[in-house]
Amino acid sequence: MQVEKIQVSENVRGNIELQLQRLNKKIIRESEILKSISQELKVTTSDKESVVDISPITKDIESLYRGMNIYYSNKSSMPTSIENLGLGVRSWAVFSTVKAEINSKMKKRQIDDYAYLPLILVEEPEVHVHPQAQRQLFSNINEMNGQKIITTHSPYILSQIDLDKIRYVRKTGATSEVLPLLIDGLSEDDVRKIKRTVMNTRGEILYANAVILAEGETEEQALSVFLREYFKKEPFELGINVIGVGGNNYTPFMRILDRLHIKWYVFSDGEPQPLNDLKTCLKKLKDTQVQPNLDEFDNVFVIDNGECFETYCLSQGYVKEITKAICQIESDPNYMKYYIEHYNEQKAKGGVIRNYKADADGGYCRAIRDCIMSDKTKYPTAIAEEICKSKLKSKRIPKKLKDLFIKVENDMKEGGM
Repeated sequence: MQVEKIQVSENVRGNIELQLQRLNKKIIRESEILKSISQELKVTTSDKESVVDISPITKDIESLYRGMNIYYSNKSSMPTSIENLGLGVRSWAVFSTVKAEINSKMKKRQIDDYAYLPLILVEEPEVHVHPQAQRQLFSNINEMNGQKIITTHSPYILSQIDLDKIRYVRKTGATSEVLPLLIDGLSEDDVRKIKRTVMNTRGEILYANAVILAEGETEEQALSVFLREYFKKEPFELGINVIGVGGNNYTPFMRILDRLHIKWYVFSDGEPQPLNDLKTCLKKLKDTQVQPNLDEFDNVFVIDNGECFETYCLSQGYVKEITKAICQIESDPNYMKYYIEHYNEQKAKGGVIRNYKADADGGYCRAIRDCIMSDKTKYPTAIAEEICKSKLKSKRIPKKLKDLFIKVENDMKEGGM
């Protein structure tokens, strides 16, 4: 805000400046060093008629404005100048000042019966501001009168904006394209699912180079570890996001990623129900009545032989690595021995009697599978890390995952990422 815009009447101005003069004299009278300096200055001047005054504080109101500051305090602390606070608080103060100035101008224009429509351009308001403050800051900006245009990389700010008001800017080669976030023809329920499922919790995918969609948290944890092993970098360094969609909730993610031309891939269990759910999601995405053939999608990778991720790892020969991971998590090197002794011949789900000691027909592998399935999110990271430590380099990543990563790598090379 420009200080010259602050206006006071002449009477008030004269009264304030008189009080400033009195304060200056009082400070000098109370300070021996200031009185001494004043006397010395009078002696050293060559003009005997001149008058030398020291002003500990400013004498005129314009200089007083230039010394204006903002202070924060609470019951347990002294007032602190905004200059000594973080950049986030300073940003907040700037927006508050702009908001106040706009409101002041609008009131004046209304009195003068002039049209006044502010255009407010805000670049990355989230800088130096923590997530909760980002939400509050956007709320403050949104309350300003006028049209607001905000550029942001914050998923927390995006989650508060109506989806039809979001424009996505993407650089492609030497040009930039601007895309509405939503496609035409979506129902209110479709928009609500995108808002709730994607924008409220997974908005960071809008800034990704590629996104891998998996059924749940188990695959999400393991995939992140295997990605790091394959690329020798953290997934975020490559701009790759791994998302567990929570069962059959692929469609909202696919719609957004498809719309924004962001590469996406699916890694799915081969069990009948997950496969049917995936086909239904792809059917909605393509807006067709025909059940899709998964072989037509080169970005969809399904585990063979109707297996889930856990049984797939067992069938690929990672029994030793999985056993070690389980024992490590349970802090007991003999945990699987304990598990077999404790649960053998007990009823499992469906009333089936567990038989773990018939090792010839896979009893030990059944014990490992049941142990993992009893708490699926407990073991996947440790299992993936142990597999990545395999002495044979060719075994450090299961084949189906390696096929997926090769596809991701080739697509990223083609796209110049």
